[in-house]
Amino acid sequence: MTARNSLKRLIRARMRKTGESYSSARRYFHTEDNDMTNETNIKLQPNLWPDWVDEHPWLVSFLASAEQEARNRGDARCDHFHMELAFLGLGPPVSDWLGTLGLDVRTLREDTVDMLGRNAKQVLGAAGLEADLARSQRAHGARESSNPVDEFPLTSVDEIYTGELLELARAEANLHSVSIDERHFLIALAMLLFEGSPPAASALRYLTGLSRIEDASFDIRAGDTTDWVRDLARSHGAEIGSFPYEITNPSGPA
Repeated sequence: MTARNSLKRLIRARMRKTGESYSSARRYFHTEDNDMTNETNIKLQPNLWPDWVDEHPWLVSFLASAEQEARNRGDARCDHFHMELAFLGLGPPVSDWLGTLGLDVRTLREDTVDMLGRNAKQVLGAAGLEADLARSQRAHGARESSNPVDEFPLTSVDEIYTGELLELARAEANLHSVSIDERHFLIALAMLLFEGSPPAASALRYLTGLSRIEDASFDIRAGDTTDWVRDLARSHGAEIGSFPYEITNPSGPA
């Protein structure tokens, strides 16, 4: 009942912000049966993620899913591809947004899993066969274990790319003065989901309901990802030289 009441409060808060109906606002949240809404049972592996992550309940649940994606594949390290798989597994409204942008969730998942496998083989090198067997054993054990977090803990998190994604999501949430959720991660993950330059950040904000200003530039992509990140940083009122962002503009778009 507590989780259900929390969900209703989130929905009503969105209704006040966007003017949507209850049913429309509810699409942006998961069902009561989804673990993403049950904050009490979600725990991250200690000492892997930044301390500030605990301030965002949705993010804790999301990163726990990314950790599980890593364990399910026998990977000892969690990286940005596992975060992408966790995001692609959220279902609506994420799958609806990606469909609007011309992206197919199943194809993206297949490509991401393939990339994970190729990266692993490149890292394993001459010890590939032995390491592959170890990965298979970890993956099998994680699926069979009642507590895979304790029995098969991850060794690390890729700090460069996952750190950038986390800081991008935090910057976007700070811009709108809310806690992180899937809307902010769509904008952060756009660097991975699109080849070249993603749609303008303003277009993604309109698509996810972060902005009520209509933006028709979904298919207008120019430059490269570096240009897009620079423009995104500028829209955050942030210095564009490096992560993490220092937010200087607390007010978000209309």
